[in-house]
This record gives sequence, structure tokens and C-alpha cells, in this order.
Amino acid sequence: MAHTDDSLDPPRRSGADHALNAAKVGIGAIPWIGSAAVEAINGFFASPYDRKLHEWRVAMAQVVQQLRHETSELCQKSLQGSQKFQEVVILASDVASKSDPVEVYPALKHAIIAAGSASDTSRDMLLRILRALKLLTSTHIRLLRYFATNAWADEKAGHLRAHLRRDERNAYLTDEQMEKYVESMRCIHYYSAFSGVDLADVSREDSKVFIDDLHKEGLLLSPIQYSERDESPLTPFGARLLELLDSPEQF
Repeated sequence: MAHTDDSLDPPRRSGADHALNAAKVGIGAIPWIGSAAVEAINGFFASPYDRKLHEWRVAMAQVVQQLRHETSELCQKSLQGSQKFQEVVILASDVASKSDPVEVYPALKHAIIAAGSASDTSRDMLLRILRALKLLTSTHIRLLRYFATNAWADEKAGHLRAHLRRDERNAYLTDEQMEKYVESMRCIHYYSAFSGVDLADVSREDSKVFIDDLHKEGLLLSPIQYSERDESPLTPFGARLLELLDSPEQF
């Protein structure tokens, strides 16, 4: 299917943009000071849309510059007819309009570079990752990192270890025996963490909803799927997405 240049237009105007415009209209109607106040607003505040549009244009310029540096002129011409490249650019621009620039723009840039270079990452994998990024909030991404770094296991193991040492009946246990027991409870620890964790600004109950989302999107194993043999509860797809977010230059 042919795509027009309009399809590539990144960030769309949001409620915050319309609110700022409404404020300008209201202030502009005030006699004598209205126009001066609007000029002051324009000078001090850029709408969220304008900021995102500028940031995305800068990101795309960096992508084009890198592709020109890394590929031959022949490869650059072939990109114009590459369905994989076009689809990734269009979807990445759509994701950019709905996401936090600081969090995802580096990942989007490198997804486009991967689509336009000799990367081994397939078209389907790139599109799947971008569709997942479109649905994830910053809280989803924080939880994905939380599980990837085994912070959940360290926290639960620490609580269990402290409990065992407080109980005098376990005085006969050597440190090695205690660690084996703590490790044997890893699946139970994960089941507990999967049911919710406490983040700085997210309650345990609310985090359960976000964790369920990660599981439904195929990024996180369920407790039934997880075993002690798994170093990380992330699925291969979840690990791939996090790799793009945290180490995009290696993607």
C-alpha cells in the first residue's frame, strides 16, 4: 500500500495544546493587555505539540545523518523503495506522538536505523517491538527493568534471610544451607512479586495492573511459566524490547 508524506507527520496535537490555545484566546480578549499577554505566553511557553514536533525532527535528522554515514549511496537510494524501512518510520513516528521523548526516542531512532541498515533484526520483530512501545507507559518500563535486574528476587530473598536468622530454631543452619533454602523459594518469591510490588509513586495494588499488562503483551512470564532455572522472568521478546530501550546502539 502506498503511503503519502502526510503519514509520516509525527506528534499530534493533544488536550494540553488545545488548553494552551484556549488560554491564549481568553487572555487575548482582555482589553488593553490581551495581545501583550499572549505575546508573553508565546515567548515563555511552547505547546507540548510544538516541543514534541521539534524533538522528533531533531531525532529524525540524526537518524538520516547516521544512515548516510553508515551506508553507501546505493543503499540510501534503495531505502526509498524499502517497505520495511517505510513501515518502521511510519510506526515509529506514531509511537513518538504518544510517548515520552526522553524514554523512547533513542529506541525509536535505533529501530529506524536497524530497518535501514544491515541489521539482522527482522521487519516483523521491529514492528512488534514498536507496537508494544506504543502501549507502554513509563511505569510499565520501570517495572520491566525492575524484573530484568532481579530486584524483586533480591528484595524477597533479603526478607526471607532476615526472618530465618531471627528464628532461633534455624541456628543450626550453615550459611550455605540457608542460601540454598532461600534460592529454593525463588518461584514463590516471583509469585509474590508478580502479584504487585511497591514503587516510589505506585502502590502495590496498582502495580499489579501494570504487571498484568506486561504479561498480556508477552513481555513477562507468568508464575506458572517461571522456574528456578530462569535467570530473568522476562520473555525473549521482553528482553529484546528492553535491549532496544537501554542499549539501543547495540540493537
